[in-house]
Amino acid sequence: MSRSIGDRLPDPLLAALAAPSAAERAVVALTVDAAGRPHPALLTYASVRPHEDSALRMEFAPNSASAANLRANGVLTLAFVDETMAYYVKCGDAALDGGDERTARFLLRVEDVLVDAPAAHEVGASIRTGITFRGGI
Repeated sequence: MSRSIGDRLPDPLLAALAAPSAAERAVVALTVDAAGRPHPALLTYASVRPHEDSALRMEFAPNSASAANLRANGVLTLAFVDETMAYYVKCGDAALDGGDERTARFLLRVEDVLVDAPAAHEVGASIRTGITFRGGI
């Protein structure tokens, strides 16, 4: 069951984003398309860079649907889920923050962070592993 812990990135998530394994770990990025539906994308933790503790810098392929959705409506939810943590980071106010022909960079304000943990009736439930990448990234 998830609950809000505010608009700051928690220390365990900051540590995971800075870890040497960041390029191997995957985060699910959900933007909202023109029809109002969630649009999922898989990115590496390395493409998510904290900017202080209340904002993120992120990189997307410049012609991707995710980048187009961010330019259009500026909202994004990230799901960081592995065997040690489950955080959902809701962001808004996306602004293009540079890039080149290979990368569109955005600065996003963290609006709400939710932590997900087993409820009392789910004692013993746990995530066994997160999504990871191998090679070619």
